[in-house]
Amino acid sequence: MTKRISIGAYEAWQEGLHPDDLLRGDQEIQMAISGKKEFNTEFRVLWPDGTVRYIRALAVVQRDDSGKALRMIGTNWDITSQKNAEQLLLESKEDLQKTNAEKDKFFSVIAHDLRSPFNVFLNFTRILVDDFQTLNQEQIQKFALLMRSSADNLFRLLENLLEWSLMQRGMTTSNTESFPLMPNVKSSLESVRDGANKKGIEISIDISADIVVFADERMFGSLLRNLTTNAVKFTPKGGKIVITAKPIPDGWIEMSVKDTGIGMNQEMADNLFRLDVNTSRKGTEGEPSAGLGLILCKEFVEKNGGRLWVESDTGKGSTFYFTVPKASDEERKTISRDIPSDMTENKQAKNLQVLIVEDDEASKMIFSISLKREGYEVLQARTGVEAVEICRNTDGIDLVLMDINLPEMDGIEATHQIRQFNKNVVIIAQTAYSKEFPDFAQKLNDAGFNDQILKPIDNMELKRLIRKHLPI
Repeated sequence: MTKRISIGAYEAWQEGLHPDDLLRGDQEIQMAISGKKEFNTEFRVLWPDGTVRYIRALAVVQRDDSGKALRMIGTNWDITSQKNAEQLLLESKEDLQKTNAEKDKFFSVIAHDLRSPFNVFLNFTRILVDDFQTLNQEQIQKFALLMRSSADNLFRLLENLLEWSLMQRGMTTSNTESFPLMPNVKSSLESVRDGANKKGIEISIDISADIVVFADERMFGSLLRNLTTNAVKFTPKGGKIVITAKPIPDGWIEMSVKDTGIGMNQEMADNLFRLDVNTSRKGTEGEPSAGLGLILCKEFVEKNGGRLWVESDTGKGSTFYFTVPKASDEERKTISRDIPSDMTENKQAKNLQVLIVEDDEASKMIFSISLKREGYEVLQARTGVEAVEICRNTDGIDLVLMDINLPEMDGIEATHQIRQFNKNVVIIAQTAYSKEFPDFAQKLNDAGFNDQILKPIDNMELKRLIRKHLPI
């Protein structure tokens, strides 16, 4: 609304002006009085209740016959609503620019980073099918290793894309809990060591066994894998990676992943966590890089209340630092996990009887081979009905790995029926749906599942869940 007000005495006008606009306002008045510039401006004023209002002001200087300024007379408009609308429009524009940058990044990943490994994978499968009779065992084994590497890269990239997509839609949830740091670090690095060994890179850990953190364990594992995978990618053969953790003031643990890799200049380091700047580059052995992993790391750290930063010099390696909350003394006392050694893990695995419920023959075969290799006693069921009957008639089943989409009876209903007569058997859903889908997670919980594991099954994650739900 427009209103006409008198500026009044100069001192009174000054008192009402916002402190940050006082100098500029005084300068514009002096310029108007001296005749150098018309008084046509905007400024902020403080209302008696402390609120800030935006004012649009026009004024003319009345002068005597000699040109001396006598007074200023003008009109003020309260334009706060207009300014607020402009600010909202500016924020909307910035959000749109960010969304467009994210969209461009997404399409860049789809167009290049997914296409390239898929091309390798498909071409190798064609060669194996078309030229199998002419290939020797060494060539077949080499193709298989390259295909596995390509598949690992594809799966890691798809996981990052899914996590990133969920974060952009605000669908991620943080399940914070206290857990000992060292076992999680060792477990998270198992899937990274294969790539490090191929390049002759030594990974060492300098972490005290008594450090306990308070964070989302799954997010932490993904964070550490991404940072260490990144270090392996940009470290030449024969290099070294050191992972450390130390307590710092105010209840935090500072961790670092330091490599002897190719490093980066300051400009690249400054842009590393921005979606609108392309900082992706190939590793020292041509490894692909989409640039999403580090962006996810930053969001994971900040979701747990910490911060992430990098120090690097070209040719001298990089060190990524991040902070994670330290568990309180009381929380540390309540942790009663018994972390098994490799020997007790093998003993536990051989004593476990596992029921695989899976209708896809290829998946069931791969699953069964993998589990038997670890020493599990394996039973199999193709339908939900078969799963219920086997659990009803078989004593000693420790673990059920239940697919969700099954013929005759789905995995959710099968689990619900098993719980009618067996409350103790551990049932883990094997599914492609992430825990971040709250409705689906609630359905699993209501049916009686103990946990879920994402397909394709990661052996390290499966071992972690076994330690969690079947302690010795």
